[in-house]
Amino acid sequence: MPSLAECLLGHHRNASERLREAIRLFAKIGDRGGAAYTIGELGLALSLEGDAARADFLLASAEALSSGSPAEAGEGAEGSAPIGPIAASGGRRSSTALMLERAAGEARDRGSPEWRKGRAADFAAAVAAALESPPG
Repeated sequence: MPSLAECLLGHHRNASERLREAIRLFAKIGDRGGAAYTIGELGLALSLEGDAARADFLLASAEALSSGSPAEAGEGAEGSAPIGPIAASGGRRSSTALMLERAAGEARDRGSPEWRKGRAADFAAAVAAALESPPG
């Protein structure tokens, strides 16, 4: 993923803008899986930037959307489904998928209010949160 690579190289603004554009396009064409995975990537990027609150919300939203809608999962469901289509051929996970799993696990362990809000967010709320302009 070029956007995540940009983030790892310190080009946070470019990475976040590209990820938001991808989320916008996935939502527009109705690709919920692609949007959920990319919301997770944006959460990871925000985590790397040090924006833990927004990262927690987006990572939780991506995890919830990947395991089914919050309504389907049941109130308070705290599953740890892999985010998006992370399994590569042969059952191996990509480095991006492993980074997403780790970031989501760390966010889950923090148990922040934003994590809980993200788990309860529906698709529209997760997309809207991802597309919000960052503060400052």
